[in-house]
Amino acid sequence: MGPIRLKTSHLSLTRIAPEEVKSEELEFINSSDSEVAIDFESVPSHLNVSVDPEVVAPGKKGVITAVYDAGVKSDWGFVVDQIYLKINGESNRRNRLSVSATIEEDFSAWTDEQIANAPVLDVNNRVFDFGELKQGEKVSHNFVITNSGKSNLVLRKVRSSCGCTAIQPDKMVIAPGESTNVVAEFNSRGMSGRQNKSVTIYSNDPKKSTMLLRLTGTVVK
Repeated sequence: MGPIRLKTSHLSLTRIAPEEVKSEELEFINSSDSEVAIDFESVPSHLNVSVDPEVVAPGKKGVITAVYDAGVKSDWGFVVDQIYLKINGESNRRNRLSVSATIEEDFSAWTDEQIANAPVLDVNNRVFDFGELKQGEKVSHNFVITNSGKSNLVLRKVRSSCGCTAIQPDKMVIAPGESTNVVAEFNSRGMSGRQNKSVTIYSNDPKKSTMLLRLTGTVVK
C-alpha cells in the first residue's frame, strides 16, 4: 500500500463471543525513504483502529491494532468490514484493509444439565433438490424448523447466499414442541449449470448453533 508493506491486507479476529471485546495486531514496514504517517477512514463504530508509532521512520516497523466490540456490532456469523488507510494525509480507496470476525456463542462451559435442558433445532429436510429449472424461472421451498428441546429456541439470524432469498420466519422464538417456517426462494435469472445455494440459521442450540440448509439443482437454457 503505497510506501508501506503489510504481511496481509486481511486482519482476522477469528471467533468472538456476542458481547466480547477482542483485539488483533498487524505488522507493517515503511519501505520508503521518508517518514510515513497513517490514519484510518470509514471505520465503523464497533471498531477502534490505531497505529504505533503514529509516524514511522524509513525502514522501520509499525503495528496496526484493531479492537473489535461484538456487542456494538450486534450481528451473528461471519462478518467483514472494510476500512481504508490514509497515508501522509492522502486518501486512496485502494489502500483497503479487511477486518473479519465470526460471532458465535460459546457453549463450552455449559454443564451436562444445561445441555440436557437446552433447545434443539431440527429441520424436516436440510437439502432441497429442485431438479432441473429453465433459466429465468424461480423456485421456492419451505424448510420447517422445529424445537425438539426443553427450552425456548431463539433464531438469532437467518442469512442466505447470493442468488437465494430467505423469507424471515414468522417467529424467532420457538417454544418446545413448536415449529416455524423458513421459506427460501431461488431466482435462476442469469444462472446456468449446477447450482448450490444455501441458507444459514444461527440459533441458541448449543450443539447446532450454526445450521446450513441447501437448495441444489441444475439451470438449463
